[in-house]
Amino acid sequence: ARLAPRAAELARLRDFALRGGADRTRPPRMCVITGAGVSTESGIPDYRSENGSYSRGHKPLTHQEFVGSDSLRKRYWARAVVASRHFREAQPNAAHRMLAQLEKHGFVSGIVTQNVDRLHQAAGSREVLELHGHTHGVACLNCGAEFSRHEFQQKIQQANSSWFERFMPPEEHLDLRADGDAHVDTRDLADFTIPGCTLCGGVLMPTIVFFGGSVPQ
Repeated sequence: ARLAPRAAELARLRDFALRGGADRTRPPRMCVITGAGVSTESGIPDYRSENGSYSRGHKPLTHQEFVGSDSLRKRYWARAVVASRHFREAQPNAAHRMLAQLEKHGFVSGIVTQNVDRLHQAAGSREVLELHGHTHGVACLNCGAEFSRHEFQQKIQQANSSWFERFMPPEEHLDLRADGDAHVDTRDLADFTIPGCTLCGGVLMPTIVFFGGSVPQ
């Protein structure tokens, strides 16, 4: 039942992009602004939809909490490693691919997105401005050096292998969150360790804008 209206909406959007819609008002080239709804069909959770994180009582981690609390950083990274495979294997959907084709053929000049999943780029879009950063990196809060998030999370898993053997939930039972993590049914993180920056030993933070953080200028 949901597919019919969505198909009709996509058809109207395609008609507007290619021919200007019913009133032929489309400008020569468009800048497209996207948000979380573009990626939910790819399995990326959002915050505000009917089944989003807010509706299930999830509380997003703030920038101030991540920076100021070692215990909350441990909790964040433990949960992020648990969910990492799901988010890493997410694939672009029809909306991402359509926008990439519109850019390729000169109808779209670029995309401004709030999303951090880089699925627009995976679909082939080249001119993408990421307002809230991206989930593919981590940056040192001390020296500013950047590293691969995937490699950093592998180091976390290796450093805490016994913890993950005890508490890692099965893939099919993951309770995914819009923060890019998943629920873990334990608070036993006293011995959980997080590697520091390999250059200066500083705290590493995802290259995303958390709630309460500032959008880069």
